[in-house]
Parts: sequence; structure tokens; C-alpha cells
Amino acid sequence: QLRASRPRDPRSVNLLRSTLFLGGMVAAGAAAHLSHQRVDAARFEDRAEHLTLYQPNGPILRVVSLGQHTALADFFWVRAVLQFSDFIDDDSAQGVAWLESTLNVTIELDPTWRTVYFYGGSFMRVLGDVAASDRIFAKGMEALPGDPFFPFSLGMNAYLHHDDVAQAAKMMEIAAATPGAPGWYAIAAASFLHGGGQREAAVRYLDEEMARTEDPRARERLEESRNRLIHEHLVEQIAAARVAFTERFGRDVVSIAELGGLPPD
Repeated sequence: QLRASRPRDPRSVNLLRSTLFLGGMVAAGAAAHLSHQRVDAARFEDRAEHLTLYQPNGPILRVVSLGQHTALADFFWVRAVLQFSDFIDDDSAQGVAWLESTLNVTIELDPTWRTVYFYGGSFMRVLGDVAASDRIFAKGMEALPGDPFFPFSLGMNAYLHHDDVAQAAKMMEIAAATPGAPGWYAIAAASFLHGGGQREAAVRYLDEEMARTEDPRARERLEESRNRLIHEHLVEQIAAARVAFTERFGRDVVSIAELGGLPPD
């Protein structure tokens, strides 16, 4: 009875209340976190299944936009940019086709918007669809004939992915002759026309692409292409040095150090 009638310590009561409150907050936070995870999983799964089933139609959307076609182009461009990073992970044919379709719709709605051609062609190339990249760059070249970037990019696609040096040289020459073209375009065009410097020009082009790219996975793929070109160049250097060594000394190389004059890597 004495214990029952003894008044409670206010500090103990406050501590108990604080403990119960904090415990409730932690439990509620954990429940909310788990709930958000489940919602996100369902949302992304649904998007993956249904997003690419609907291919937008440019001419129809231009009509129904009621004169707000540039605003609608902004919407589709944002969707394309957001989806680009997701499609890098799997390169699914359906996803890549959907992206090209969305880029084409954006072009239909705003045909003079350089950004769509500029980045859209690079998007498709990074995703492995070089033919689609060519189509986007070709549309950019047609819509913006005074822009040297598009014929130059078509030339680089021809060299890097189609192994077509003649087409690459043709496009480079067009790009270099366009008023306002960067000075090194003319040097690159000369190297493709006369031989001997194609790889260096391609490396510089990829360097500029990497500098413009903010997506780390896209930059990684560009860097892989750049490193492949450098590797091919080094292989040729080593092979030529080995032939020269054999002709001079009448024997094969025992150690690569005997070749000398090679890059430090």
C-alpha cells in the first residue's frame, strides 16, 4: 500500500514517455521504408513491362497538341533522357526501339531543336544501335545543314563502327568545309583522306564525347572504345618494333624491354 500510494518520479515518467515515443517513431520509420521499397519495386516493374508497349506517334501528337508542340516536345525529351540510363543496363531491343521512337516524336514536334539530334544520336550509339544513331545524326544534318557536328559524327560512326574509311572521309570533308567548324575537323578530314591519322582523330572525338557526358555508365562505354583504339595503336607499334629488331639482330625478341622507345605502359 505504501508503494502504491507513493507518487511517481516525474523524471521516470518523462523518460518512459520519451522511450515509447522514440520506439514508435523508429517502428513507423521502418514500416514506411519497407512500404516505399515495395511501392518502388512494383512501380519499376510495371514501368518495365508496360512503358515500351506504347509507341508515341509524332504527326498525331503535333495535331492534338493544339499549337503547344514545343512544350510537348520538352515532355518527351525529358522522358527519353530519364529512360536512357535505365536502358543502358540491359540494352533490350524493345527499350532501345522505344527510345528511338520517342526521339523521333520529339524531332517531329520540334524539328529545329539541336539538343535532340546532338545527344539523341549519341544515346543510340552508346546503347549499341549504331544504325539508329546514324538515322538521328542524318536527320540533324538535314534539319541543321550549317552545323558541322552531324556530318562529323556520321563520319566517326562510319569509321568506328562500320569500318568504312571512305564514307568516314567523305563525311569529315563535308564537316570540315562547313563554316564555323572547329579547326581540328580539317586536320581530321585530311588524315582520313590521306591516311595515317584516323585513330588519333577518333580518340580526340571520343575525348570530347566523354567531356560532354554526365552519365557514368555512358562515359564508361565511351572510354572502352577509346581504350580499344589506343590498344590497337600500341599493338601496331610493338609489332613494327619487333620486325625491325628481328631484321637488325637476326633473332626474335626475348624481352619486350629490348624493343625500347615504347610507351611506359
